[in-house]
Amino acid sequence: MELRQSVEWGKYLESLGWQTEVIDGCALRVKKLGFLGCIIKIQRPDLLPLEKIEAFAKKSRALFVKIEPRDDPQAKSLITNHYSLDSWPLTPARTVFLDLTETGDGLLKSFSKDARRSIKKSENPTLNYRVVELAERQDDSIKQFYSIWKQTGARGNFWVPPFSEYAKELSAFSGRGFFILSHLENKHLVSGCLIFMCDGVAYYHHAASTLEGQTLHAPYGQLWRAILESKNRSCTKLDLEGIFDPRFKEMFKAWLNFSAFKLKWGGRVHEYPGALTKGFNPLLRLIFRLIN
Repeated sequence: MELRQSVEWGKYLESLGWQTEVIDGCALRVKKLGFLGCIIKIQRPDLLPLEKIEAFAKKSRALFVKIEPRDDPQAKSLITNHYSLDSWPLTPARTVFLDLTETGDGLLKSFSKDARRSIKKSENPTLNYRVVELAERQDDSIKQFYSIWKQTGARGNFWVPPFSEYAKELSAFSGRGFFILSHLENKHLVSGCLIFMCDGVAYYHHAASTLEGQTLHAPYGQLWRAILESKNRSCTKLDLEGIFDPRFKEMFKAWLNFSAFKLKWGGRVHEYPGALTKGFNPLLRLIFRLIN
């Protein structure tokens, strides 16, 4: 099961006003819009019972259904049923997978020379790395991480959600993830990453660093520790959760720098089909035909 099909992801979305409807194991996320009806999104389901989904959409007066298929066969099925390719995927449609069944030495050998050198440089006695469990998180830790995440977003020109939304996400995944945090001389935080776990897969969900942390190569030390910690927790794969996608250049152009970082870790680049949308309101169907 993919992360965004999980019960935990459903709890997080419910805290933001979405509801979940499960049809034959496929989680539909439904946002009600009062007298207008609703909108429905479905992200990377194992199975796609399209006929039942569309029956539910019509019954619920859905304006449209947006689906991110798991693979090409699902995408072809959607296109056959008059879904149109969307220019705005909900989740990154291009990512990197690391095989955690490899030994630690095997993984190290697969990394680029620059990554291996940077990991060595990150073994600095002034840097203190530690694991913080989501179930036992300390308010200071999550606030410090959020603060440098905001700084990272401002430097990299990418959006960071409000603190209240971030806190709801952590609450939903309590017990199903951890932070790796790096402090300089046991004082201030200079880098960190947040890992979620679902069905044997670890997700490198959020990462942040200060300029000082980058100078000390702390992001390399933290990701290497996240890899080893995920292996220790019996995860077989690490999803680096998105890199620059040339199919959606404008949407992901701010991702070029950290995509270069993620590509140094010897993983396999994987592309999903993107998102496909179908309007169920007659006016929306006309609009979709005009713009696609």
